[in-house]
Amino acid sequence: VRPFSTGQRVSGEVRVTVVDDPLRCRAHPCAEGTVNKSFTRGSLKGHVAASTCCDIDSTTCGAHTCAEGTRKRLSVDAQKHEGNAPAVCCEMQPDTCAAYTCAEGFRKRFGVDTSQQGAGVSETCCEVDPDTCTSYTCAEGTQQKAGGSGQLKGLHPQSTCCEDTPRTCGYFTCATGYERKTGVEDTVEQGDDAAATCCQANATKCSAYVCVEGTIKKRHSDGLDQGNNATAACCDALPTCGEHTCAEGYERKAGVEDSMLQGDDVDGTCCQ
Repeated sequence: VRPFSTGQRVSGEVRVTVVDDPLRCRAHPCAEGTVNKSFTRGSLKGHVAASTCCDIDSTTCGAHTCAEGTRKRLSVDAQKHEGNAPAVCCEMQPDTCAAYTCAEGFRKRFGVDTSQQGAGVSETCCEVDPDTCTSYTCAEGTQQKAGGSGQLKGLHPQSTCCEDTPRTCGYFTCATGYERKTGVEDTVEQGDDAAATCCQANATKCSAYVCVEGTIKKRHSDGLDQGNNATAACCDALPTCGEHTCAEGYERKAGVEDSMLQGDDVDGTCCQ
């Protein structure tokens, strides 16, 4: 099939001008993202010229089929993908596991890219990564290091993933007559001052009672109940010089029989 042509003689020569037949495919401009089909330029284009004369350009997104779990981006059919079609032409399908990012220490389950996320999205789409600290249980008395869930556990997971558990008031045993303060179970003990940090005197025990003047706290009485007479339950009367025996070579001072013994310098108080 030949195109139309016209001839014109100029100075003994015939110049030929080729005019495309408007009914043939060679005269049909294919749309962006498509190219002329091979061997159809001389074909009649008919009523549906685009399908008769044109093919999708294989170098554009229009010719690319996105993988499961992904979908074609909007308005990219005519875009050249430059050999990287999945990234240029496609995007993750929303609401599927393919679009979900698992937490540190977890990995995407195999074959779930097209699964719907649903309510339990993490359980549906993810599983513990066996190579990370998330999969390791620390030994008693230790705990997983903060922020270490996604860390590779390596050959020595205990040292890589774990650290000593700080002792808290929840583990501390208060002395007899004392009780744990309210709300301090998770408070970290403060070394030698743990008792003050974690404990307080039980208001019903002798540990909370201050003996009146002339009396002294009974030994080992902190755990005793105060009862109706706390002084009698918790305290003893202070001894007097009349009950004290001076050391050899000393004698009791005059008029001090009723003086109460206080402090460590008993001899100085009572004797001369």
